[in-house]
Amino acid sequence: MGKEVAFDLPWPPSLNRYYRNVGYRVLISREGRRYRMMTVSRLAGMVEKLKGNLKVFIELYPPDNRRRDVDNSLKCCLDALTHAGVYEDDSQIKDLRVVMREAIPPDGMIHVTIKEKEPMNLNEETEYVPSWVKHLEKQREIVREFLESLDDGTLIKTAYLYTQGYSDEKVMKELGFDETALKQIKERLAVGLKLAGIEVRK
Repeated sequence: MGKEVAFDLPWPPSLNRYYRNVGYRVLISREGRRYRMMTVSRLAGMVEKLKGNLKVFIELYPPDNRRRDVDNSLKCCLDALTHAGVYEDDSQIKDLRVVMREAIPPDGMIHVTIKEKEPMNLNEETEYVPSWVKHLEKQREIVREFLESLDDGTLIKTAYLYTQGYSDEKVMKELGFDETALKQIKERLAVGLKLAGIEVRK
């Protein structure tokens, strides 16, 4: 099991304030160096250097409600973590998530969670299943269970036609219903079809 650490840090300076131009060179500003030192001091002795691939979750709590881009303070934060010896360098981060939370006046803060990712077993076959496929499979399972619960052949056939995208007119033509009979059948089917997320077309 990989190690996991979590800690709070002061609100970092923005990217524009973190760097300064000196001739043709771009250097870390005095404010940026101060933030680095603050991070190093706060984490000293708290965190053993993390190795391998990392998963990082950063929660930003700004000092006020002004509009901000989530990535505006990200570089400063990651650079300070590297300088503090939390990990070797940013290239270890393979999974990064940043969330802007509610403001905490007057100073703001950030909460950082870092976890060592388990190494991937290249000999183990894995299959990626998109979320929409999982949803479709769940929908089909609900339909199957619903149809199995019906004990009326007409209900089952009507439900099946609707799952195939038939309109009311096509269902009436296929089963020989008039509008009154179809309305009664649809009322009996409505609950199950709704649970399955199936639209009854008109």
